[in-house]
Amino acid sequence: MKKRPKFLIDTLKPKNCYKGFTLVLCFSRRWCVAPFFNSFKKLKFDRQHCHLLVFNNSDNALLQKELYLETIKLFPQFWSIRYYKTNRQGGHVIRGQINNNFKRSKIFPISEMQHDIISLVTTDVFVQLEDDELPTNPHTISRLLSLLKTKGVGIATGVSSARNPDLKPVGMGVHQLVVRDGDRIVKRICCSPKTKGVAEVQATGFYCFAAKSMLWQEALFDSTAVTSGLPHWAFDTWVTNQVFQHGYKILADFDLWCDHIQVFPDKIYHFNQKDAVLDAYVYIPELKVYSYWQNTPAYGWIIKDDGKINRRNSRRAGTEVLLR
Repeated sequence: MKKRPKFLIDTLKPKNCYKGFTLVLCFSRRWCVAPFFNSFKKLKFDRQHCHLLVFNNSDNALLQKELYLETIKLFPQFWSIRYYKTNRQGGHVIRGQINNNFKRSKIFPISEMQHDIISLVTTDVFVQLEDDELPTNPHTISRLLSLLKTKGVGIATGVSSARNPDLKPVGMGVHQLVVRDGDRIVKRICCSPKTKGVAEVQATGFYCFAAKSMLWQEALFDSTAVTSGLPHWAFDTWVTNQVFQHGYKILADFDLWCDHIQVFPDKIYHFNQKDAVLDAYVYIPELKVYSYWQNTPAYGWIIKDDGKINRRNSRRAGTEVLLR
C-alpha cells in the first residue's frame, strides 16, 4: 500500500505563518545530504525570521532518517521548522532511454513536488535550494531576497551549470533567450558563463532562487494547461518563463554561483563556471525534434555570446528527439 505524504516535524504556528519568508530545501537523493548540509551551515542569513521547509520528495527510508537527523540539528535557529515527506517514487527513465513523454519522465515527480511545495508555503516570498546545488557565496539567500524587492521583479536567481557523468562541458541553467510558439518552446539560448553582475534573463532552473509566491503559483497552474507537451528538459524553463511572460522581470546574479555536484564512487565533482559553455535548443517542426548546439568543437556549430550561430566546420550538430 502506498504511504501517504505527511509532516514528520511541524513547529509552524498559525500566528506567525504569514510573517517572514520561507526557505525550501528540496531533497530526493540520499548522496546529496552530507555535502549539502556541510555547505548550508556556511550560509549567512536571517534564520530567526525564516520558516524552514525541508521537503523530501522520495520514499527512500535511509534518506528519510538522514534528513531527519540533519533537520533536528537546526533547532532552534529558525522561526519554524517543517519536515515533509511525500513517499513519492522518482522517475524511472535511465540514461539512453527515450525520455520524451513528460508524465513518464524523471522530471514529472519534480513537477509534482513544485505543486506540493507552493501549497505549503504560507509567506509572500520564498527561497528554494535544490539538494545537488551548493551556493558558494555565503550571502546568497540575503542577496536573492534583496533583489526580489526590486520593482517589477518576480524571480531572483543564482547561477549554475548543468552536469553530466562524463565530465564534459555543459550549458548554463539560466537563459538569456526563450522563444515560444503558443505554449511550445521553440528556441532556448543560455547565458554566457562570462556574464558579470546582475542581468535580466528570460528563464532559469529551480536550483537556487527566490520568488513571489502568488506569481509562482500562477505559473505552475498555467503549466497544467500546456497542450504542446512539456519537454522533459524544460519544465523549469517553461514555468519561470511564464512569470516573464506575465510581465515580471527575472534577475540573475552572476556573483552567486552554485556548485552542481556529480557523485562518483571515489569522489564528488563540482560543476561550476569552469565547466560551463553557451548552448541552445532549437525546435525543428518538420522533424518534430529539438536540435542541440554547444559552442565546443565537438558540435561543429558555434553559438557566439551574442546568440549568432557561426558554422565553423562541416560536422553536424547533435540532435535529440525529445517530443512526439
